[in-house]
Amino acid sequence: MDDRQRSARIVRNIRHEEKRLRRRFSILRHQDALGAYAVFASVAGFIGSASLYAFDVLPGWAVTVLCGFFASILHEVEHDLIHDLYFRNKRWMQNTLYWLIWILRPNTISPWARKPIHLLHHRVSGTEPDIEERLITNGMPFGLRRLLALLDGALNVALRAREINRIPGMKRISLRKAGRPMVHLFYGVILAEIALMASGQAGLLRSVFDFLIVVWVLPNVLRQFCLVFISSSMHYFGGVDSVFRQTQVLNPWFLAPLQVFCFHFGATHGIHHFVVNQPFYLREMVRRRAHAVFRKTGVHFNDLGTFGRANRYATINGV
Repeated sequence: MDDRQRSARIVRNIRHEEKRLRRRFSILRHQDALGAYAVFASVAGFIGSASLYAFDVLPGWAVTVLCGFFASILHEVEHDLIHDLYFRNKRWMQNTLYWLIWILRPNTISPWARKPIHLLHHRVSGTEPDIEERLITNGMPFGLRRLLALLDGALNVALRAREINRIPGMKRISLRKAGRPMVHLFYGVILAEIALMASGQAGLLRSVFDFLIVVWVLPNVLRQFCLVFISSSMHYFGGVDSVFRQTQVLNPWFLAPLQVFCFHFGATHGIHHFVVNQPFYLREMVRRRAHAVFRKTGVHFNDLGTFGRANRYATINGV
């Protein structure tokens, strides 16, 4: 089989499993409601965890972990909204969900700015104009510089300003404007906390910023690092000339802690590249069937050589 035939076989199997699941579970017919529920449940999870921390019921580390997990769900819903998988004909509802997501997951550009960048990613994935993956270090040689760039979005831009400006299409995008106002508020909280710590100030103001760091800043730093590391490593860059070669399945046991904070992204995101219009929970449900046909057609699994090739696609076992 050539790549087109392999891809067609994969799509047929995933679609067949999707139809089977939709017949079996009637709740899957309520896609809009499920998307909204995922957002509202995650918002409630944030508020509940923060409240328990405020009343000294939960320690800070537990709240950071819980809120990081809820933020990972919010990211998946935003991604689905970008593909119009919920409330396609109700823009006001999409915008409401976008705002709720962005407020609780603020260290990214706005969903409205991200949408055209992400849709472009699907058209040119793994090639020079793929702005989205290039921004999250895909294609960089692995080393200290890439590790630092993975840790924080602002640090990434500062370390790679010249490289980022050379990405085709970047001159039409203002990351500063795309981040207003949430990214600015996010880093404002960090800078204020640093200033308060340096001054040795205590009291109510310091307590407020300490609280925001634990329940808002650290969960998103954790989520962002895990997602960017997994995403930039499971997407290929260079040597990509078909959908079949855009991604691998990256789910070795030692990356399991990172998968928790990006909703099993390394194991399921490749499915999305073959069948775009499936919500995140359905990708997880079809995963076993999808992985079975992936193996039969030669999709790469846990190609750790990507770390030494700056993510360039390489033939493994003839594929």
